Amino acid sequence: MKQIGAELGVRYVLEGSVRKAGNRVRVTGQLIDALTGNHLWAERYDREISDVFALQDEITETVTATIAPLLLVAENERVKRKPPDSMEAWELVMRFQPLFWRMNADDLAEAQKLLHRAIERDPDYALAHALLGYSHIWSAWMGWVADAETEIPKADPAVRRALELDNQEPWAHLSMCAVHGYARRHDETIREARRALELNPNFSFAYAWQAAMFGYAGKLEEADLAADQAYRISPKDPFNSMLHGIRSIGLFTAGRDAEAMEFAEETLRVRPDWVGAGAFIW
Repeated sequence: MKQIGAELGVRYVLEGSVRKAGNRVRVTGQLIDALTGNHLWAERYDREISDVFALQDEITETVTATIAPLLLVAENERVKRKPPDSMEAWELVMRFQPLFWRMNADDLAEAQKLLHRAIERDPDYALAHALLGYSHIWSAWMGWVADAETEIPKADPAVRRALELDNQEPWAHLSMCAVHGYARRHDETIREARRALELNPNFSFAYAWQAAMFGYAGKLEEADLAADQAYRISPKDPFNSMLHGIRSIGLFTAGRDAEAMEFAEETLRVRPDWVGAGAFIW
C-alpha cells in the first residue's frame, strides 16, 4: 500500500474484491491510509445479481457516500497534529468541519475564524467562501446572533463570491440554497439544492436541505423522499440526527401537528440544542 500510495501520489487507497457464486455476488472494500498502513474502514456487501448495472451503481454510490465522512475524520485527526500557524487553506477548512458539526454558537464562531484565515491564505478558495456564507445563514437560522438580519449581508456576498470563483462547487450552490431559504424564496431554494445534487449526487446534506425546503413549500411527499435519500446514501452523516426535525417541517405545513411534534421531540432527544425542533413543539 505504501508503494501504491507513493506511485500514485495519494494518501488514501480504496481496495476491494468481487466474488461470485451462482446468482449472488460478494463485494468487499477497505479504506487504507497508504502512509501508515492503518485500516480506516472495511465493509462487505452481499447482493443478488438481477441487474448488474444497477448493482454497480448501488455499490459505487454506497461506498462513495460512506467513505467521504470517514476521510474527513481522518484528515481532521491528521491536521490536529500540525501547528496552527503552518496550516494551508485546505487544512484550515478541514479544521472548520468538526467545529461546525458540534452545532453550538461558540464553536461556530471559532470555525468562522478558521475560514477567514483560509481566505487570507487563498483568496480564490471557493469552498472557504461558500462555507463562510453558509455559516452566517446557519447562525441566523439557529438564533445564535442578537440580530439575525445582520447575518444576511455577510452571507450573500460570500456565497456569490464562491459561485464566481467556481460555479461547479456543490457547497456554493447549497449555500445559495440556504440564502434563498432564509428569504423564503422556495423555488430558487429548491433549484439551487437540485444543482448541488447534480454536481454531487452523493451530497446527503443537500438532500436534507431539499427535504426542508420541500416541507416549507407544502410538498410533503417530495420532502419525505429527499429525507429518506439523505439518510440512505450517508447513514453516518453527523447531520442525520436532525432529519426527524426536518420531517416535522412538512408535517407542520400540511397541518399534521401531532405528527410534526412527534418527529420534533425525537430530534430533541438526540440534539436538545436544535432551536428549530423546539419551535415546532412550542
